[in-house]
Amino acid sequence: MQPFTIKVLGGQFTVHEVISQDQSNPAEAIGRMLSVPAERWFVVLDERWDGQPRDALALIDDQFEFQTVATGVFEGEE
Repeated sequence: MQPFTIKVLGGQFTVHEVISQDQSNPAEAIGRMLSVPAERWFVVLDERWDGQPRDALALIDDQFEFQTVATGVFEGEE
């Protein structure tokens, strides 16, 4: 999978890995992600033990459950 960027509140998130929640086609999952408005995304910042950033991209679903959908790197606006 080629990394792609999603606009989120406060910056952008470059997706490196999609975490499939429902065994759907990866292209369909990416299409759904690209259609989500920036204000619906949550970014959880993290730093792995090897020092490489690996942030999580998540949203709250219709049942008000927190769903992590991808990992990658958040870049804040300046």
